[in-house]
Amino acid sequence: MPVSGNIGDTIQFQVTGANSVTGVKFGSGQANFNKISETVLDTTVPQTATYGKVIFEKNDSIETFDITATGDGDSGAYSSLTGVINTSGFFSVALSGCTTGDVTFTDYNTASGICVITATGSSLAQASGLVVSGHESGYCGGPTGFTTGDYTISETRLGAVTASALGASDNFVAFATVEYTGNLNVKQAAVAVTWNESGIQSETSDNFVTLSRINSFSVVPSGGGTIDIFGNALSSITGVNLGTGLALSFSGDNTTLNAFVPTGEYEDFLYFDLYSGLSVVSQTKYITSGEVTGANKEQPFILIPNQSITAVKGETGNAILNGSGLSGVSSFKFRSKQSVEVTPASFTARPNQITASLSGLSTGLHDVIVEKSGVSLTGENFVQITDQVSHSYGYETFMSSGINYIGEESSEGVLSGVLNSFTYGILTTGDADRISFQISGGNISSGNITFSLSKKSDVTKTVNSLYTVKGRGLNSGASVTNAYNNFNSGIYSEGEFGAYDPNVSYKISERVCDITSQTTSSKSESNTFTSTGTYTGTVTGNPLDLPAVNALELDVINQFNAYTGENLFNCVVSSDSVTSGAIGTTATGSGVNISASGFVSGDNLTKINNRISDTGDYSGYTLISTTVETIDNFEAYSYSSGISFPFATSDINNTSSQHWVNIVNSGLNELYPAGWTGQDSLTSGIEVVTGSSAGSTTLTFSGKTIEEVNNLIGEEIQDNRSYCSTGDPSYYLTGEIINLTGIRFFSGYC
Repeated sequence: MPVSGNIGDTIQFQVTGANSVTGVKFGSGQANFNKISETVLDTTVPQTATYGKVIFEKNDSIETFDITATGDGDSGAYSSLTGVINTSGFFSVALSGCTTGDVTFTDYNTASGICVITATGSSLAQASGLVVSGHESGYCGGPTGFTTGDYTISETRLGAVTASALGASDNFVAFATVEYTGNLNVKQAAVAVTWNESGIQSETSDNFVTLSRINSFSVVPSGGGTIDIFGNALSSITGVNLGTGLALSFSGDNTTLNAFVPTGEYEDFLYFDLYSGLSVVSQTKYITSGEVTGANKEQPFILIPNQSITAVKGETGNAILNGSGLSGVSSFKFRSKQSVEVTPASFTARPNQITASLSGLSTGLHDVIVEKSGVSLTGENFVQITDQVSHSYGYETFMSSGINYIGEESSEGVLSGVLNSFTYGILTTGDADRISFQISGGNISSGNITFSLSKKSDVTKTVNSLYTVKGRGLNSGASVTNAYNNFNSGIYSEGEFGAYDPNVSYKISERVCDITSQTTSSKSESNTFTSTGTYTGTVTGNPLDLPAVNALELDVINQFNAYTGENLFNCVVSSDSVTSGAIGTTATGSGVNISASGFVSGDNLTKINNRISDTGDYSGYTLISTTVETIDNFEAYSYSSGISFPFATSDINNTSSQHWVNIVNSGLNELYPAGWTGQDSLTSGIEVVTGSSAGSTTLTFSGKTIEEVNNLIGEEIQDNRSYCSTGDPSYYLTGEIINLTGIRFFSGYC
């Protein structure tokens, strides 16, 4: 297992049950992670990592156990079942969170056969009825005669009755076994115990050391003092050294350390010892700020980040801000989020601290801005001014009673006038804690008392337009009405601190808030509603008809209806779609690869489907996937035909001549006896192949000069014997030297 790493490094861990991991922590720092396999996780070391073990948080585990026990009757079986549950550890501390379902009771008797009762009759019902009657009478035997059985009827039962026809006759026979069961009071109690274990996690066996990152640090003058060191993963640090020899005492947390630098002037790097013998070094040197004697060493001009100062509006007090190089600050001011700037009447600047009055600041967050030698520093949200609030309380008691009016009027309007003249309630204010009220006449049928406690708050704050109240409707008037209804209910859309949340937000009060302006506009929105789920099982037919898919579609429709109803929109569904992906598969058997080849991919798929059909050699297999590839599968065939020389060279070299056409057709007829119709992507070629010598021809010329003979031989070879080889010519004289005869021999396949 890796035991150390830098912030941002990707670290791989072997984790049992990696698919169930829901979170990873380096110490207390939450980390991002990716699931590589069932046992491997890739994690990224976070900035918030602390020294300690790497923790893998996992899904809750739910297990169900079927528990059974037997006993005398339901009560005895239940008592035994309780004992089994309590002694099996299902309610111990280690297995807390167990719940049980409903207990069910069933007969639990082991029967043994005593005798067989057989009877015949003219029907199945008659024969079966005689068997039942025989058992109720305590008989055995049959069908020609019964005998008294040696058993007590209440301690037996009749097994299943079997009845059938006797051959092709109209008579039927039935029989059954009389079984001994005792008193038939043994019961089995069964219950399902569900164990829901939450907070499951595992951790590495060793601590993980995140290499600390040093972002910045403060410095002190040569008189010594405490410096602040800022960074990440500082909990891995076991020692702080100025240079390689001066150890500094320190304390702090994962992001800030405070180290004490003794008196003296220093210029060296800060060295940090980590767990497991590791170490890191600061990127810049620590240089003593200020001086006792010697050259001026100016402190860096900085404000320590993330300072927080809180005060109540109207109270007197000062803001104390920490930093470095603050001597000589020429300007100091506060700036609110509404860009209102306030310059304090006075401020005091020291090398590492500024003190300024908070008088005159309004409620809200303020930045501080300091300037020195033309350089400006801003501390965002350093100061927060809260409201000064006083409260008063009132107490009201309302009493009302229903009035039973006995009388008859001619119309509803007249009756309403009569009832409206009655006094139905009594209102008192103050600290009343008891009221006695009596009405005579006996006509009061019902009533109630309501106590209303109110609180009035006087907030000394300048009211700004910090809240936006929105209302939606199908028309302009309806939207205005809904906006006013929301305002009267204290509900806003956007406020000073974000959107309204009924769980954590305070409602706005009409006592201190008022509507300053209003606008109406037509709004068009486009939203997407999604619902996800998992289906486990075999998918047959159209996947969109699966109950799981139908449930997801219904959920999306409900989301759409809820949204349009809540926002009062006229909406239509423009499109819907279903996407899916396989999370995992379970093999139902060993797979095989089937291949088919041909010149058309569709034909190949047909051949494969035929092989996995009911009559194929792979019947029962399911086609999971197919791949198609093109393979150059050449087959070569040749057909040759010899010729005799002399043969015109022009015909040999002309591949379109009838001689070559005849040779090609002869080859096709031999390869395709039924005729070639263009199949098999056939291509053809023609070439002259010379064979071994099959004989020779002698050319004889007489009465010619040697040059003439050579020319004649060359012409003959070129015109009629272009693929023949020649021997050496012979020349000799005959008679008078009048004619020369040249002889040249040809050998080859001529």
